[in-house]
Amino acid sequence: MENEENGGTLTPTPEAEPKVETPTPDVEKETKTFTQDEINALIAERATRAEESGFKKALKEAGFETKEELKAYIETSKKELSNYKFIDACNENKLSVEKLDDVKDLLKGKGLLATPENIKMIADTHPEWARGKREPALSPRDIGTAPKIVPPTVDEEYEKGKEYFPSLRRR
Repeated sequence: MENEENGGTLTPTPEAEPKVETPTPDVEKETKTFTQDEINALIAERATRAEESGFKKALKEAGFETKEELKAYIETSKKELSNYKFIDACNENKLSVEKLDDVKDLLKGKGLLATPENIKMIADTHPEWARGKREPALSPRDIGTAPKIVPPTVDEEYEKGKEYFPSLRRR
């Protein structure tokens, strides 16, 4: 619209008039039809997305970011459990802590798994690997390495004995 300066009246200009389009009666709406296979594919895709979303949510709740992290954790847990079972079987068969590496090597060399039965067989065939009466069993916190048990020297025992036996203090 323009403002005329001489009379101050507004007159509409032809560009300012709105244009209204009328639909033509011969244009019909196109409808999409799906085959049963297409519907099945759409449903399967949505189900997969929902499943992945739920799995990702469960991963986050468990403290993992990716499937790979979860797989690595599971593998580590399996190895630790296997070590616990190995230690338990060796303790049950009263094998010396110092011979655990030998037991592992022998099992590996024969292509055997570290099952309680196989460890018992080794303990039976190698009675010299049995631990002594005063030798401690291996505890689960020592898993991963066979600890080196170093017997105390006579001097250390003597010094400890002084604390408990006054007669030793006079020497």
